[in-house]
Formats: sequence, C-alpha cells, structure tokens
Amino acid sequence: GGEGPSQVGAEIRLHGHLFDSGLINKVLDCIESNGGHFSIVECLVQPHSKTSAIIRIDAQGDQAVLDTIVGKIQLLVQALESAEASIVVVGQGGMNAGAKLHGGAGGGSVRVQSGAGQRVVVLGAGRVAASLVEFLGREEGRTVVVASAIKAEADACAALARSGSGRQLDVHGQHGELEALVGGADVVVSLLPAGMHVPVAEECVRQRTHLVTASYVSDGMRGLHDRARTAGCTLMNEVGLDPGMDHMSAMSIIDEVRERGGRIVHFASLCGGLPAPEAADNALRYKFSWSPRGVLAASHNNARWRWEGEERAVDGRELLGAASDTEAFSELGLEVVPNRDSLAYESVYGIEGAPTVFRGTLRYRGFSRVMRALQVAGLTRDVPAGDGVVTWGRVARDEKLVVALRKELAQCEELLGLTGDSPMSNPSSILDSLCHRMEERLKFEDGERDMVVMHHDIRALMPDGDIEAFSSSLKLFGDDRMTAMCRTVGGATAICTPL
Repeated sequence: GGEGPSQVGAEIRLHGHLFDSGLINKVLDCIESNGGHFSIVECLVQPHSKTSAIIRIDAQGDQAVLDTIVGKIQLLVQALESAEASIVVVGQGGMNAGAKLHGGAGGGSVRVQSGAGQRVVVLGAGRVAASLVEFLGREEGRTVVVASAIKAEADACAALARSGSGRQLDVHGQHGELEALVGGADVVVSLLPAGMHVPVAEECVRQRTHLVTASYVSDGMRGLHDRARTAGCTLMNEVGLDPGMDHMSAMSIIDEVRERGGRIVHFASLCGGLPAPEAADNALRYKFSWSPRGVLAASHNNARWRWEGEERAVDGRELLGAASDTEAFSELGLEVVPNRDSLAYESVYGIEGAPTVFRGTLRYRGFSRVMRALQVAGLTRDVPAGDGVVTWGRVARDEKLVVALRKELAQCEELLGLTGDSPMSNPSSILDSLCHRMEERLKFEDGERDMVVMHHDIRALMPDGDIEAFSSSLKLFGDDRMTAMCRTVGGATAICTPL
C-alpha cells in the first residue's frame, strides 16, 4: 500500500500560571479552532505555584496549520502577562523544527531562536510607535524597518527593536522609496495620520503586501476591499484602542450573551485618552501625547446613534454642543461626546435593532464648551488666515457666533497665546498653526501622566425574560517609561500585526 500523509506536529512545553490566568484553556481552544488536535502528555499542578504542561499538537499533515497554531500560541503567551509563562516548542519538520521559544523575566515575552522571521515596515515614528516597535522587535529573526520624515526619529524608534533600522521617507514626495519599502516587506504598519493610509494601502494592494492600521475604516480604504481580496492581501484596520480594544472587549460580552440565548437591548461604549487628574490643570483640561490634529478633526465629525428607540443625529459643526455629562468613572467628572456613526456597528456587532446603540468619546467636563468656543470663532478651520495675516491677533473671529462662549474663548486665547502680535507658525493654515500652538502649550511636562479610560454598559434580554446588566471598565495610567496611549494603541496594533 501507499504511504499515508506525513506526520506534522509539535510538542509545546508550557510553564507558568496556566490555570489562574486561563492560558491553558486559550491554548487548547487555539489548537482546535485552527484545525489541529491535541493530547496532554503531562500536567504537573502544584498548590500556590506555577504549573507545567506538555501538550502534543497534531496538525493533520499540514505544515501551514502547524505554523499558524504555534505562532498564535506564541502570541497568547506574549500577550497574557498575568500568566508569567514560558514556552518551549519542539517541532517535527518545517519552519518550526527545533524552534525554542521562551518567556522573558516577569512578563511572558517570547523569542524564536530559529526560523526565518518577518520583515515589518513601520511608517511613522510618532508617540505610539515606541511600544509597537519594541514589542515586534523582541523576536529574534524579525526585522523592523521604521520610516519617518525625520531620520533621527526613525533611528531612535528603530533602536528599540532587536533588529531594527531607520529610513527617511516623505510618503507624499518619495513614492519610489515607498514602493521599495512596501515591496520588501511581509507586512506594513501605518501609524501615519489617517488621511495618508489610503495611498499606502493602494501600494500594498499593488504589491500584495499586508497592511495594518489602528485607524477607522475610511470610504477610501473600504473601496480597496475587492482588489485586496483578489490580490490575497489583508488590509487590517481598527486594531488600536478606540477603535480596536473597545471592539474586542465589547464582543466578549456580546458573544457571551449570544451563547446564553440572550439579545442585546442596550449597548453604550465610551472611551477616551486624557491627562491624569493631577495633570488636567488648564482651561481645556486636556493635554496631548500625540498629534492635536486628530482630536481637532474628530470634533468636526458627523454622528449618529439610537437611544431608547429614538434615532438621533448631529452635524459635525454642532457635535461639541451634543456633549453631555456621564456617570462613568464618576470620581473623574467626565462628559461624553457622540463618536461618529454608532449605527454602522450594529451589523458588525450583531446587535441589529437594539433600542440603544451608542459609542462616545470621554473628556473632562468643560472640554467641549471650551473647544466649541475655538470652533465657532473660526480658529479650527484648515484655511489660510488671509492676505497679510501673520499674527493671531489679526485672525478674524466670528464675534456674533461666539457671544455665548466669550468667556471660554478668552480663556483659551490666553492659554494658547492667540492674541496680539503672537506669530502664526503657518499662516497658510489656521488649523496647522493652532495644532503647533497646542503642541507647545498643552504638552505633558516631565513626570506628568496620561490616562486611558474605557467603559461598556450593556444590557440583554435573557431567555427567562429578565434584563441582565453587563459592564466592563478599563482605567490605565502612563508611567515614566511609556504613555498609556502608547501602551494601548501601539501594543494592541503590535499584537495583531504577526497574525
């Protein structure tokens, strides 16, 4: 008789808090959900101590399945820090043969000691790039190339990787260089401003290179979907904090409700990046650990949602006027601003028809009123200041519209120095000049912390007729090593990239 399919499998040896953290269950689920089978060869459990387990993986003769399973288990060990786990993989052929992976001290980091790694190109060396590059750069054999308009920033960021290098790149003006970087990459991570993702995505599709961003899916990105499928490349978006971690944490609750036969009747998801309370010491009660342009642009977005059966919408010009106080994190005194089109996520989340579907952005109370004063005065427009206008004192204000917010406007003008002969950094754009002023005047000082807050309020009608409430909250502070925004946006995007 003929030979059967060659055996393709591996043995993984785990050590850590496998049960307390839930890691062991996640590993076994990962094996089965990706087409493999497992047998537990040995499991040594000791009270109040770490557990050791040896698990045999059978990939049913498919090396690609084995590589996928091992790669995903590696990421689980890496991501679940509470497990404090280490892993050794003993392979039986292919890429993983003889590969040894082990966790770093106190955190479940993993390194692959053998096997070819990915080549990752990171576009942008801004404030959230550090955690992403450091995380991706831990794995031996993976090359990380960081490209930025400022070479020194690219070099500094790339130095965080075990095998990293920096490149100078102007995405708009150096298309040949962009083409070469994309062509030499297995995956591109774009941390550029959201408006610059689509040209990068077009190049990725042309060269069949995967792309990851933390930004919302734009109409332009959505328009590339069919071409990307035909090319066989993935355009992965919304994998940062908001959007990203908010989707995943919400879906964990929604999936639980669905498995129990329930139906979502109230979905409210709130998220925001803020200064820690002790650092919120200005009229805006806000500081920037990343570009102000994104925050200013978001304050002009149209929004749509449904609340207790009533569909509501607000034009972007009136968005900040729709802010309302919230009891989420009541000790902080927060307000919530409607966040884009909440109803677009009904089908994504599988909660079509829920009476309440709302996504909102969290800010300290008073932020929206002060920001609205700048907006109605015309100081957030991306237009030239006017012929011969080079100082803030000569930028025209719409005094009629700002009457009700005159106090807030005066506070903000003083805070940012938008009066008198104070020069504009870029008279060709009021918005760019305002961003520059905000970066100067509203930056975090040494020792100040930022903060990320996220809260889900979800209610479900269960099969027995009862309404059951679910909630999930995150409050994370930055530290001397890394901001909370960097840790969440960059970290979450990094975890997704190797997938």
